[in-house]
Amino acid sequence: MDHEREDMQQWELQGHLQVMEIENKGKLSMSSKRTWHRKWCIISGQTLFLFNSPSDASPYLIIPLDLSISVTTSDYSMERPIILHSTLGNLKAAKDGKEKRFSEIQLLTDAKSKKFKWMMALSAQPNVQYLNQ
Repeated sequence: MDHEREDMQQWELQGHLQVMEIENKGKLSMSSKRTWHRKWCIISGQTLFLFNSPSDASPYLIIPLDLSISVTTSDYSMERPIILHSTLGNLKAAKDGKEKRFSEIQLLTDAKSKKFKWMMALSAQPNVQYLNQ
């Protein structure tokens, strides 16, 4: 399903986040690099959309916030990421129009108040489980 920006008329939350995509958490070698990328993120209609920039018409990553998603964080400090993972093993998402599976997606905000807003918006989704570590 294609998602264009004009389809997202009722945004629940939007803003810049630092995003890290982790594909094979258990198989990370010393040569593998985990890097953060600044993305424009929108929560709309029980879906998290990630854009490369606010002006992009189509998202590069789409994460359905369904029954298999858990959201965790150890506290509300800025140093600790919000972690999205699947209770079924792999987080299913659409990346550049193709299905992709991730061990987890990590999100960082640039302010403590923003982290609280994103945690509340994600955990308010009807099918998302919130786990405070």
